[in-house]
Amino acid sequence: MEALGLRPRRLAGGVTACIGKEGGKVFLLRGDMDALEMEEQSGLAFSAKGGNAHTCGHDIHTTMLLGAARLLKAHEEELPGQVKLMFQPGEESLQGAAAMVKAGILENPKVDAALALHVFPGAMHLGTVAWRQGPALASSDSFRITVTGKAGHGAIPQNAVDPLNIAAHILLALQELNAREVDPQDPAFANPTKPIGAFMTKEEADQLVAQRDYQVIEDAGRGYRRVVASPRPQSIVEIQSIRDMVEAGLVVVACGGGGIPVFKTEGHHLKGAAAVIDKDFASCVLAQQLEADTLIILTAVEKVAVNFGKPDQTWLDTLTPEQAEEYMDQGHFAPGSMLPKVQAAVQFARSAPGRSALITLLEKAKDGVSGKTGTVIRQ
Repeated sequence: MEALGLRPRRLAGGVTACIGKEGGKVFLLRGDMDALEMEEQSGLAFSAKGGNAHTCGHDIHTTMLLGAARLLKAHEEELPGQVKLMFQPGEESLQGAAAMVKAGILENPKVDAALALHVFPGAMHLGTVAWRQGPALASSDSFRITVTGKAGHGAIPQNAVDPLNIAAHILLALQELNAREVDPQDPAFANPTKPIGAFMTKEEADQLVAQRDYQVIEDAGRGYRRVVASPRPQSIVEIQSIRDMVEAGLVVVACGGGGIPVFKTEGHHLKGAAAVIDKDFASCVLAQQLEADTLIILTAVEKVAVNFGKPDQTWLDTLTPEQAEEYMDQGHFAPGSMLPKVQAAVQFARSAPGRSALITLLEKAKDGVSGKTGTVIRQ
């Protein structure tokens, strides 16, 4: 870097330098440079030596950032502000970036925007550059799960709790991570209706549409929200793991947030879909596959209502699927809000004789199960 005419300085195990004129905006370019304690076996003339190797793109990232530095330095007089270079250590240990931020990489001069990149061994063609606004790659985090068992004798295993068996089920379930199979031809992909994110004013929503080409709607008088596709789930990918845990007497938490939408490709591989699975429909499919008798949908109101929020609002105690569909056709239930709850309840109630669905307030769940409140939908 000194050979390029830069003045690098060490910072928290990394290296940084600035190119350009002081006083303008500051743009940060980041590349990681850590090596792993392993021999490179590529056989290439430029392969790493000395028992350490850049085997996760780090050599490329360092080279790219140095190449950018060379080009930027050559055109330094044309820059309206400064470019700050961040050669980051410790990507593999998950500590390098945090250490440099703590040491002040974003200050003196203060950074206005930043760009990070990573080579990608996926389906993109050689020479392709991809970018997007917002999250692009997964975060690498760690967590600990402690499974506590109960000792016992091999002759009476029913009096013991085997933590290894429970841990094995947890591991299998995590590998399948809330995947919900959807139909890639679902018309919902062409008509986004599911509100996500924060409520916005009309001005904020218009700005988001102009800047990011998002689709937004006015949400039940509470403000504007972004909407995305919400295809119907066809099945729960990890249903066997869930069923095994239920049969083992465990309380299973599943379908959180609806799950990740996937569809089958050639060879029965699963591919993610750019959409959001509605948790009500995911819960409905889960309840059907578990052969449950009752589906309880807990929400922010005690009962389903027609003319919601109007002077003639009416709370409903019971509904048949046919009555519910009539109210849906009349537009009484907001898409992305109460509508999918009623639709899921109707779907479950019709899925087998004797099944029913209850929609009620979270805090009133016990009263709802006792028949004291809530809206029940049954044949």
